[in-house]
Amino acid sequence: MKTKWIMFAAVIFSLCLKNAVLASNEQEFLWGVATSAHQIEGGDIPSDWYEFEKQGKAPDGSTTEKAVDGYNLAFEDIKLLKELGVNSYRFSIEWARVEPENNKFDEAALKHYHDLIVALKNNGITPVVTLHHFTNPKWIADKSSWTNKETANEFVEYARKIIDQNNNDVTYWITVNEPNVFLSYSYIFGNFPPYKKKDILVYKKAIENVFEAHRQIYRYIHEKNNKAQVSIAYNFSDFKPKTYRLIDVLSARICNYAYSWYWTDQVKNEMDFVGINYYFSRYVGLDYPFSSQYYKYTDVSEWNQWPQNIQPEGLEHITLMAHNRYKKPIIITENGLPDKDDDKRPDFIKNHIEALNTAKSKGVEINGYFYWSLMDNFEWWGGYKDKYGLYEVDYNTMKRRPRPSAFYYRDLIMNYQKNENLSLPTY
Repeated sequence: MKTKWIMFAAVIFSLCLKNAVLASNEQEFLWGVATSAHQIEGGDIPSDWYEFEKQGKAPDGSTTEKAVDGYNLAFEDIKLLKELGVNSYRFSIEWARVEPENNKFDEAALKHYHDLIVALKNNGITPVVTLHHFTNPKWIADKSSWTNKETANEFVEYARKIIDQNNNDVTYWITVNEPNVFLSYSYIFGNFPPYKKKDILVYKKAIENVFEAHRQIYRYIHEKNNKAQVSIAYNFSDFKPKTYRLIDVLSARICNYAYSWYWTDQVKNEMDFVGINYYFSRYVGLDYPFSSQYYKYTDVSEWNQWPQNIQPEGLEHITLMAHNRYKKPIIITENGLPDKDDDKRPDFIKNHIEALNTAKSKGVEINGYFYWSLMDNFEWWGGYKDKYGLYEVDYNTMKRRPRPSAFYYRDLIMNYQKNENLSLPTY
């Protein structure tokens, strides 16, 4: 009798273990690419950015009147995603296109985005939807943009419209892309609309309003779908001390907090995963310059503004810090570099994935990786000069052509998905 009970218990245990393994396999690792609406779509005329582009304030005097025609070619571009073998696509919905006038929604635009989401799913591609990626409707800008508390309410109403229409088809939502960047460049450095400089008081108001909007949207999404995954995508730099002097070490810690953790701490209870956009590390210390992206660098990209320090180990460090601080899953929502000759991009991708493997071996839960970007586009700091795309775009014909790195990324994804011994398999 005792033996029978032991055998029965063993069977139950094995069935439970089998079910646990199957459950763990239901969640695919998100292999993807990222874009944003204003940067690829063209025709975003009702936005604040287009208004300033017309005034010649874009970095190279260019405009997004046509961009890369991503709005009209959205469904054709799904073929590019299929060619890459990605299982997810992060893109943004353009607030100005959906609501070109206050409380007047464009039904055709709403249908376009909904149809795109459905088409992605029908092609086996998980949509990861960003609700705000730097740009605002012009009518919001005319009302002092994010410094006006009412903007938070307006943004929430727009978001609810999108959520209500797509709730059954979207699991992953990003409310705002890089608030630490777009607010700082709007109200401190003066490079983004409305081009205010060192306006600390309005900067603080804008921060509060963005986070209040996020909290409301987070709660609304979870009321609709308790399985939803919601977060903000932050820009992270790994600030390192130039020397081992205590003052430099403390400076690096202060910079990491001010640039990253101050922002993520604001909504630590309203994020289901940590969204990390990572491009480069910085060195800080009490000498000139205080902060440098290419101090003691060994490898740099061709970024239009200044050399971009390529340091994959910085991504490992950031994911470890985020894991220790929040104990939440992490998705790399952007990671890329400008490389028109495509000679550094394959190693860039490989080395950053290996950095994630190392972080994962140390207990960090990594649930996705999105390369920036699917194709060349309008870049906020460099216009059309910076070439981040896996696909090159002929701006005269809008034809997309894969760079060799596109095939490299495709093969990398395929190998990870097939080889269970690698650190980041499908799981």
